[in-house]
Amino acid sequence: MKNKDKSIAKVIITGLIAMGLIPILIMLASSYHSTEQLLLKRTAQSRKAAVEMVLKSRDSLNVSATKALTGLIQQAVFKNDFNKEEIKQTISSAEIENDIMADTVFVMPNGQSVTNDKGSLVAKDPKTQAWYKGALAHKGSVYWTKPFFDSKTNSYVVFIAEAFSNSKGQTGVLAFNVLYDDVQAQLQKMAIGQTGNAMLVGSNGVVLAAKNQSLVNTNISQSELFKQIKQNKQKAGNILLKGKSAVETATYDNGDADVNNGIFAVAQLKANELTPELQSLVISSLIISAVVLVIVIAVAVVVTQGVKRMIGTLIDYFGKAEQGNLLKINPQQLKNKNWFTKKINQFIWPLAHGNETQRLAFKYNNMIAAVGVLVQKVQKESDKVANGSDTLLDLSKQTAKAMEEVAQTITGIAEVTSSQAQETGESVSQLQELSQIIADMHMRIEQLNKQAEKADELNNENIGIAGSVGDGWSEELEKMEGTLEQVQTMDHKIQNITKIISVINEISQRTNLLALNASIEAASAGDAGKGFAVVATEIRKLSDQSKSSTKEIEEIVLQIRKQSTQMVTQTNASLKDSQRLTDILARASESTREVTDSTKQITEGIQVIHGASKKIEDVQGKILKNIENISASTEENAAGAEEVSANSEEVLATSEEFTNHVADLKNVAGVLKKDANRFDVKD
Repeated sequence: MKNKDKSIAKVIITGLIAMGLIPILIMLASSYHSTEQLLLKRTAQSRKAAVEMVLKSRDSLNVSATKALTGLIQQAVFKNDFNKEEIKQTISSAEIENDIMADTVFVMPNGQSVTNDKGSLVAKDPKTQAWYKGALAHKGSVYWTKPFFDSKTNSYVVFIAEAFSNSKGQTGVLAFNVLYDDVQAQLQKMAIGQTGNAMLVGSNGVVLAAKNQSLVNTNISQSELFKQIKQNKQKAGNILLKGKSAVETATYDNGDADVNNGIFAVAQLKANELTPELQSLVISSLIISAVVLVIVIAVAVVVTQGVKRMIGTLIDYFGKAEQGNLLKINPQQLKNKNWFTKKINQFIWPLAHGNETQRLAFKYNNMIAAVGVLVQKVQKESDKVANGSDTLLDLSKQTAKAMEEVAQTITGIAEVTSSQAQETGESVSQLQELSQIIADMHMRIEQLNKQAEKADELNNENIGIAGSVGDGWSEELEKMEGTLEQVQTMDHKIQNITKIISVINEISQRTNLLALNASIEAASAGDAGKGFAVVATEIRKLSDQSKSSTKEIEEIVLQIRKQSTQMVTQTNASLKDSQRLTDILARASESTREVTDSTKQITEGIQVIHGASKKIEDVQGKILKNIENISASTEENAAGAEEVSANSEEVLATSEEFTNHVADLKNVAGVLKKDANRFDVKD
């Protein structure tokens, strides 16, 4: 099943819608919150204004009532003897002139009350009334009663009263019911938001006036609002009851303490005060959001289609490039009869200083140009790489073959070196045997020396005792024959020494030749054969020293051989002379002298041989030491040869691996050439 291509259209549309709606929703939420706060502030101001107005009306009423009471007391009828009729007329006139006065009453000193003709709320016994008692208790000052319930009118009333005395010293109490009709009228006209209510409340909780007229003459002393206002020590403030919204905050004010007589003002709005305005705001916001959503969706669809077409065009170019057709974006090829497509294609015109997509198209063309140049170079260079890889493969094969030959040569050197080490060991053994022979020869030479000395003594005796030559000569003849045999044996061994020296010279020459070959092979091995080259050089030096020492030994041996031959000749001559003495006893004395002379020569020759044997022993020690050094160096050379052989095998393996890599490179070069030729570069 073919996989369906994914698209960023959903992402773009979702993103654009989110970018369009989220700010609007945030703005609407902020607007809702700001409006709510503004409305709350407005309601607070409305409550405060209502409370201030109520307090102002209350204070104005209180001042008017106080002035009316004190002004009435200043009338002449209350200065002298109290005249009931005059007082009654005065009271009636005052009530007519002042609409805040009602149920005015004057209590005479005898307890009788004087009222107007309309009657009064005063009970038959005024002395039982709170306003009367309070006035007497506060004689000389105005006394305000708390609102109290009047059963006659079935309502709460407030009396203002004052006790005073006339010129005769008579005390009377003047009082009247203060009407709050003006305050009520003011409240009825007042607009406190949409649902607000303002009240004038007495200290005992009686509502004297209220915007909501149904609350007038009700007692709210048991309400939570009244209790919190009374518990609050501040003169004015705001009260928010538990579980209520901010819009239901109540504002109260006790006003001026001198005129408040315990009456305070309070204003409060209902919970649904802001509902109409906020609902209107929400509806407007929803309408705006819907309109914006439609616009955003339309814009998102247009933008998405535009982006899809731009990206589709770019994908076409990239697809052609993927197939090897490196085609640049050409504005002439992007022209279209469709207005929308034409405008969209303008966004991908390759311009160096255009918008982002135009710069992207410009960079794409630059990339195609650069890739085209690169492909052309790759196409040209791929042939060189292919040819070079072929040549390199041949060279690597030749190198591998040469390395194999070097390995074989080094293996041969190692074998020869091992054989040389074995032969050198044998030479050491032969030199040790030669050392033993020289020691034996040295011992025999000493014996010959002693015998020669003894023969010389005997010859000296023979001079004196020629008569005993016959008997003594036979014995001397036997000794001479033994000496001749020993000298011949020594001459034979000296000849063996010459053979050994020849073997040593041959070994030295072969060692020198092998060291030279090893130096040449080590030089061809490079860094891996440096250590082996040093060992080969040391072996050549030791071989040269051995050759020089062997040459010295050869010269000494030649001298010894020459003297030994001469000694043999002389001994034969002495033997012949001794035989002749057997026949010619008469010439014994003369022959004895000749024998003495010959013996002296033999003694001197033996001394020379003795000295030469010591030199041979010294030189043999040096040769033995040098050959031991050669043996050690040969062993090191053998180990080095084995190491070089191992290294050569490793180098050979590396060369084979390199050959394989070169073969892979050749294959890669072929693939590269094939892939490079797949591209078609066009402007």
